[in-house]
Amino acid sequence: MRRNILYVTTFSGCLCLLIAALLMLPVSYAQDTAQYEGVNECENCHREIVRGLNESPHTMTMHKDEDLYLADFEQGEDLRSVTFPGEDTPRAFTPDDIEYAVGSGRYVQRYLYEVENNDLRLFPAEWNVQEQKWQPFVLADNWDDPAYDW
Repeated sequence: MRRNILYVTTFSGCLCLLIAALLMLPVSYAQDTAQYEGVNECENCHREIVRGLNESPHTMTMHKDEDLYLADFEQGEDLRSVTFPGEDTPRAFTPDDIEYAVGSGRYVQRYLYEVENNDLRLFPAEWNVQEQKWQPFVLADNWDDPAYDW
């Protein structure tokens, strides 16, 4: 009887160690090589879902269409002032500096700057759609802090 308990306890302990070791292994190779295929690939199997999303504000979540920027760039220069990479003096960001708008405009709309190819950073000011004014969007003390990285 004691021998059986010893075997079960030893086996259980080894099993727990094995499970813990497996949980600490790096993420699988499949996830490391995964790539975004695009909405067209998804639509092949999920037509109804894609169609439903296309008719919702969800499609406006992140866009490049300057005509859909809701902010008034004639106001709030002090809040929109940043020092861009490679520049010495701060200036207010303009629609020309924006790579993407984030938000469909229900509450706020935020804007992204492309630092380098596909390296995006949130601007530290957002447009409050309901109040029709700029407001600070503070994530860190400095705009070049990684907290603003997208």
